[in-house]
Amino acid sequence: MALAAVVLLLGARSLQRFVAVVLVAAVPVLFAVVTYTGLVGTLLNREGETSNFTLNSRTIAWDVVLQTPFESLQKWVGAGLSVKTVHVKGQYWNDQVLDSSWISALAQTGLIGTAVLAALVLVVLVLNLRGGSRNALPIALLVFLLIRSFLETGLLDASVTFMVFIALAATFVPPRQARDQVGEPAVPADPLRVSVPDRSYHQAV
Repeated sequence: MALAAVVLLLGARSLQRFVAVVLVAAVPVLFAVVTYTGLVGTLLNREGETSNFTLNSRTIAWDVVLQTPFESLQKWVGAGLSVKTVHVKGQYWNDQVLDSSWISALAQTGLIGTAVLAALVLVVLVLNLRGGSRNALPIALLVFLLIRSFLETGLLDASVTFMVFIALAATFVPPRQARDQVGEPAVPADPLRVSVPDRSYHQAV
């Protein structure tokens, strides 16, 4: 969210004085919160007896998917969109949620489907970037969604994240030059029309 906010600020053409004052005042406040409080550690660590870093349990499921042999058909085409968890060994639990849109794509659609998804994401991002500052909000939303997609499922699922991503893919603003070219009606050339100089001024004189 912080990176998305930075992208949004960089794309803004102008800021109101009140907004600028709030942003400047927020910098020392955020610095104090991060430095002198345990908020960041609380967000990163699980509460309870284990108190493990949240990535620890996620990478267990990721390793299972990444270690699928290349000789297997599932490595290339996946096992279907119904796959939400994988079976894990050596833990006190048997099934683990994937918790990553990209790992889920590998498990559900394989390398081929993941490559298609990556190409779609890249095209949507490039098209929005070409729109310049007019696409500041869509670009910020894309940055927010894509960062979340590595640690949260939903980019390729029946979720709000998927609907927002598809909406951004369908409503990007093209560059101004491209819009002007599309908006101009095509005038066919008339081979019989001859350019005649305007002599009305000379006739009036």
